[in-house]
Order: sequence, then C-alpha cells, then structure tokens
Amino acid sequence: MKELLISAVVLGMSLAVSAETYDVSASYSAGTEYSGELVFRVDEGKSASFSNEQVQNFAVVVSKKTESQVLVNFDFAGGAYKSEAEVVLDLDRPTELNFNDQKFTFLVKKHSS
Repeated sequence: MKELLISAVVLGMSLAVSAETYDVSASYSAGTEYSGELVFRVDEGKSASFSNEQVQNFAVVVSKKTESQVLVNFDFAGGAYKSEAEVVLDLDRPTELNFNDQKFTFLVKKHSS
C-alpha cells in the first residue's frame, strides 16, 4: 500500500513537471464595434481570460497535441457576438479564423524561461 501511494505521488509530480506554459498572442474583430489585441500566458490545460467594458469574455485554453501542435479552445462574447471553437494550431505559426463578420488571429509559442 505504501509503495502504491509513493508511486501515485511520483506520477503526480512528473505530470506537474511536464506541463507546458504557452504564450498566446490573439487579435479579434467582430463587426465594426469590437476589435483588439491580447497577450496571454497560459499553463497547459488551464484557462486564461480577458474582459472589459466591451468584451464580456475572451478566454483560451491550450493543450498539447503533438510536439509541434496544440489544441486551442476559445470563447468570445462581445455584445451580440458570441463564438467558441476548438481548433488544432501549429506552434509558432499565425492562424486566422473567420466566422461571418468575426475574425480571430492566434499565434501560440512555448514559453521560454
């Protein structure tokens, strides 16, 4: 039993150490009313978000997919505009996503200490 507990603790520690941190540069425009640029630093699997008087919510979650790709979940709400998506993005490459009159651009990089 003691060995099982020690194994669980070691596994938990190794998972915590292997989690990546990402730098996310994002821009958004929705109609003519909403536009902006944001920079997030987010730990793998955790949410980072932004809000102000115009944007009720802009949140991102980044999860490692492969060594060169990540899965990005994002949620945007501003006035009558609402978008959420889950997309696989290449690291270090800007990606533009268009939804009718909404445009989002993401650049995700591994954070270097």
